[in-house]
Amino acid sequence: MKFLIIQIFTLIFISSLYPQEKREGKIGVGLDGVNTSNMILKYFNSDEVAYELILGMDFYKIGSDSAEKQHNEKGKEFTSGVAVLYHFSESAFSPLFGLEGLYHFRDQIFNYDNKESAKHSFKCGVILGGEYFMAKQFSIGIKEKIYFGFGLPDSKSEGSDLRCKATSCVTVRFYFN
Repeated sequence: MKFLIIQIFTLIFISSLYPQEKREGKIGVGLDGVNTSNMILKYFNSDEVAYELILGMDFYKIGSDSAEKQHNEKGKEFTSGVAVLYHFSESAFSPLFGLEGLYHFRDQIFNYDNKESAKHSFKCGVILGGEYFMAKQFSIGIKEKIYFGFGLPDSKSEGSDLRCKATSCVTVRFYFN
């Protein structure tokens, strides 16, 4: 919560303001979050409504290969999704509300027992936040996301899991037009 408050005050105290007179037709690319690899393509359908296409992938390896019976893990994750956002104002700081849907695939291999785990999941979420236009073609923002997700049963388990998760992220966008 402290991190979110610091983010909000940082946005408020940045000196130069660039109101966006006309957003319709703007296309932007950017990142969501500092600990994810999600690339975002954002398109303003009107001055208030924007659509986002979300694509991400991550390859990782945890542990060493030398020791036997130790926790060694490697894997890959793929994320894709869409979001619809409503911007409440056309000023330099634009509060927003939106809905997001994500498909997430994670494939892990645990080396100590050669166990493989693949997981498909879907998340639907509500987004609250704001975007601050520091320049006519550059913005930073804050998003608070509340997800409701469920994992699909795979061949190694009998049921699916349902959970609720809240996350905060900083966004960065560059707009072409």
